[in-house]
Amino acid sequence: MKKHTTIECVIALLSIAVLSTSFIANAEDKEQATTMESIPAATAKAIKEQAPGAKITGLSKEEQDGNTIYGAKINVNGNVREISVDGNGKLVSNEEAIKLSSAPEAVQKAITENSKGGKVEKFEKVSEGGKVTFEALVSGNAKREEIVFSPDGKVIEREDKTKDND
Repeated sequence: MKKHTTIECVIALLSIAVLSTSFIANAEDKEQATTMESIPAATAKAIKEQAPGAKITGLSKEEQDGNTIYGAKINVNGNVREISVDGNGKLVSNEEAIKLSSAPEAVQKAITENSKGGKVEKFEKVSEGGKVTFEALVSGNAKREEIVFSPDGKVIEREDKTKDND
């Protein structure tokens, strides 16, 4: 009887550990709204430098790989950009909505081939870690999909966004 109880205790403790780890991981992935007054001064300065004359329409913070990253949505004359800046004021990423015609020809061709029967809802140029990619949100045939392209038109990643509302 004692052996059986010990195994049950071990199983219960392992279950609690797994659930706790899952909860912590999910908590770290969530963005939290914040204000310019509550973020580090270097971060606020970097965001303002990236948005001269623009309206900052949203500000958030989240944990990514143990680092706090601050995100800002910026509107410049109707052109929307999303930037991410770390706590030291270093630009982490820059996502800018652009016209498909502004993309390299290879990317335009690849999007046309990969969106047959669908509509490009959103198209962005993304600069992150010194690399540039292009992201297209394509809908059609009862499916929404985000497709990431390299500047030479190769598909880097596909993600089903059918159930997402963004």
